[in-house]
Amino acid sequence: MGWFDRFRAKKKETFKERVEAFWAWWTEESESLLARVGNSEDNESLQRDVGEAVTRLGLDFAWEFGPGPEGDGHSFALSPSGDRNRLFLVSYWRSRAPELPGWTFHASRQPFPESGDWAINLGGTAVAPKDVLLDLAVDEEREVIHVFAWCEAFEELEEDQARRHLFLLVDAVLGENGTERWVGVIEQADRRPDAAVPLSRLREWIQAAATERGWEDRSPEDVYTVYGLEEPIGDFPRGDTIGGTTRNTSILGAYLEEGGPIEDPVEGTGAEYLFAVVPGSVFPAGEETSVRAELEDALQQRLGEAQSGMVLGGAMGRDAGYVDLLVFDGDRSRELIEEVFAARGLTGHRLESFVR
Repeated sequence: MGWFDRFRAKKKETFKERVEAFWAWWTEESESLLARVGNSEDNESLQRDVGEAVTRLGLDFAWEFGPGPEGDGHSFALSPSGDRNRLFLVSYWRSRAPELPGWTFHASRQPFPESGDWAINLGGTAVAPKDVLLDLAVDEEREVIHVFAWCEAFEELEEDQARRHLFLLVDAVLGENGTERWVGVIEQADRRPDAAVPLSRLREWIQAAATERGWEDRSPEDVYTVYGLEEPIGDFPRGDTIGGTTRNTSILGAYLEEGGPIEDPVEGTGAEYLFAVVPGSVFPAGEETSVRAELEDALQQRLGEAQSGMVLGGAMGRDAGYVDLLVFDGDRSRELIEEVFAARGLTGHRLESFVR
């Protein structure tokens, strides 16, 4: 029985424990892994060993090796693959990474090198960024760029295959976070654009457009969405919600649409999506938002100090206030939450789960 398996056999791990075990293993194997990356003779065993370590985090996260900064050493990236429910887990994983010689760690797929003659090959058709021509439209309100692409090779491909080629190429040029932050619509153009920008220059073009307009390059996990509801949704926890803010529209939207708990999108990881239900009497009239914000800040500080969770947002309802949470350390996270409420003299609250 291996080290990881002995650890798992003790009990059901929290996500914090899984992440600590991952980094303990990586630290122990760091020099060996560094030597094996790029060695064709070790590639199969390397893929197996790292794949098993990633699997033990609890989900089939995508991952990849890459070059270190300025070609120094190697990098390792874990990816949420566009799933916002996984985004915060991957971000937490990266925040716990040790400093190891020769290694750089990322919580998203990184851009391919701007220089170099590389291409993406799908179904025997290789397409390079320089082969794809773009018509770009600036969306000032949303602070994104809409991309309309034409490539001669796409005309020979099935529509779905051409679309996949295009998305992979944009992702490779901008990186996973760059695509999410800066790109709105990605569509195929039905003709060659007159004033075309090669895809190979998209990163440069967006950087210039963002600088000119003073747009901030925000990390995806730091983006909040403000929302409001005109009337109560139903008779279930949070069914009285009026409005609030959230960093995770995915789980909140699914919960409200379902009218209660949903299937767990991070089942098997030991992480939990929860929300605190706080009696409306805690919030003085006219000060509801500020008092809730103070509570959110206190919870974020306590959970963050213990590396045991994070606050994702909050809301006000007709009868109660709500604080959205993602916790990583099971019962210990709950104890920390209770400590915050007790320190503020608050009672009558309870924790509910977003999931069944």
